[in-house]
Amino acid sequence: MSSAMFFSLLLNIGLLVLIATLLTKIPIVRSMLLYDMHSAGCGIMLAILFGLISIISTYTGVRTQGAIVNTRVIGVLAAGLLGGPYVGIGAALIGGIHRYLFDIGGFTAAACAVSTLVEGLAGSLFSSRFKSGKMGSSSVFILTVFVEFLQMMIILLISRPFSAAVQLVKLISLPMMTMNALGMLVFLGTFNMVFLEEDSQFAERMRLALGIVEQSLPHLRKGLYSIKDMQAAAEIIFQSTSCAAILITDTEKIISKKANPELKDMNEDTVLLPILASIHDRKPTIFHYARKGEPLYSILKNHIIVAAPIIEMNQVMGSLTMIVKKHWQQSQSDLNFASELARLFSTQFELSELEYQKKLRRKAELKALQSQVNPHFLYNSLNTISYVCRDNPDRARELLLTLSSYYRQTLEHNSYMHTLKTELMHITRYLGIGKSKI
Repeated sequence: MSSAMFFSLLLNIGLLVLIATLLTKIPIVRSMLLYDMHSAGCGIMLAILFGLISIISTYTGVRTQGAIVNTRVIGVLAAGLLGGPYVGIGAALIGGIHRYLFDIGGFTAAACAVSTLVEGLAGSLFSSRFKSGKMGSSSVFILTVFVEFLQMMIILLISRPFSAAVQLVKLISLPMMTMNALGMLVFLGTFNMVFLEEDSQFAERMRLALGIVEQSLPHLRKGLYSIKDMQAAAEIIFQSTSCAAILITDTEKIISKKANPELKDMNEDTVLLPILASIHDRKPTIFHYARKGEPLYSILKNHIIVAAPIIEMNQVMGSLTMIVKKHWQQSQSDLNFASELARLFSTQFELSELEYQKKLRRKAELKALQSQVNPHFLYNSLNTISYVCRDNPDRARELLLTLSSYYRQTLEHNSYMHTLKTELMHITRYLGIGKSKI
C-alpha cells in the first residue's frame, strides 16, 4: 500500500507541475506574480487560483482508511510563500472549506480542514523570508515536512476514534511528508522560472539599451533640438530593435521618425496628440486598443504604441515613442524597455545641457574679464595720446589711427576666442601706443 501511495502522490505532483507550467505561460498570471502582488484585486485572484489548485489536489487524492492522501499542502503553502498573508490565508480558506464539504462528516474531514488553514498560515508567516531570498531549498523542504507533521498531530488531536487516527498516521505520514516536501520544491521551482526568465529578459533589455545609448552618444551630446542628430539616434534605435516605428518628439512636434514601409504614411498628428497628452504625468504609457472609427484604430489594430517621457532638469522635454507589432503576450517588457531607454536618453541630455551651461559660464567669465580690461586700456591709451599731442601732433594722429584700428578689429572679431595671430597683432599695437609715452 505504501508504494501505491508514493506512486499516487508522484502522479499528483506531476499534475501540479504541469498546471504550474501552464499558468506561468498565461500573461495575466505572470503579470500578477511579477508586478501586481500588492493590489487587492491581484491578491483575490491569486487566492482563488491557488485555492483551486488545492481543490484539484483533493479530487486527485487516494482514499485510504477514511482519509484522502493528497498534495493539497503544496498549493496552500505555495500560496502563502509566493503571495503573502492574504493570498495564503485566502487559498487556505478555499481549500479547507472545500475539503470539509467534500467529505462532510468523514473521519478526517474536520482535521484536514483545520490543517489546511494551518498550512496557509505557515506559508504566510514565512512569506517575507522566502521572497527576500533568505529561504533556500533545504528550508522550504524542512518547512513542508514540518507543516505535514503538524497535520498528523491535528489528525491525532481531532479525529476519532483515536486508535484509527494512530493507524492512519502510521500509514500516511512518511509518504506525505517526503513526497509533498519534494513536490513543493519542484512546484516552486516551476514558478521560480518566471522570475529567472524575467531577470534574464531584463538583463538583455538593459544590455540592448546601453548599447543603443553608447552608439547614440555623439548625437545625444548635441541635445534634443538637433534634428539631424535625433534622426540619427532614431535610426540607431530602429536598426537595433524589432520596432515597427520610432518617434522622438518634443512637447509640440515630432522631431524625428523612422518607420517600416507599412507605417511610413501614418498620420503624424493622429499619433502625436495622445503621446503629448500622456507624457504630462511623467510616466510611460502604452496604447494597445482603439475602437473601429477612432483615430488610432488603423495603427492599434496590429500594433501597440509605447510612449516614455524624456525629462531634463525635472522638466518634461519630449518623448521617446516605440510602435511595435502586437503579440498575444503582455507588452510590459516593451513598456519597461522604452522607459529605461528614455531615462538613459534623459540622463545624456542633462549631461550635455550641463556641459553647455559650463561653456556658457566660462565664456561669460572671459567676457566679464574683457569688459574690465578694455576700459583700462582705453583710459591709458587716451592719456598717452594726450601727452604726445603737445610735442608731436603727427605722432598723436598715428596713435589715434592705431587705437581706432585696434577697436575696429576688436568689434569685428567679437568671438569667444581669437587666433594667436590676432592676439599678437593686438599686443603689438598696444605696445606701440605704450612706447610713445616713454
